[in-house]
Amino acid sequence: MWDKAFDQGFVTFDAGDRTIRLAERIKDDDPQLYAALGPFKGKKLHEPATAAPKSNFLAYHNHEIFLDGH
Repeated sequence: MWDKAFDQGFVTFDAGDRTIRLAERIKDDDPQLYAALGPFKGKKLHEPATAAPKSNFLAYHNHEIFLDGH
């Protein structure tokens, strides 16, 4: 579920503070997905000890893939 939402731009992880961000349109486009992911909005990503996401990749996703990106 998270992978698909990330790939489709409904969710991203802020490159700076590593918080979970949800696209506003998810509420209308997929209310069930919003109900599942909504409780995590604004929470910190629990990063693995190894292979943590790189900030430059998250920044790209924040601006180019995320539906509320700039």
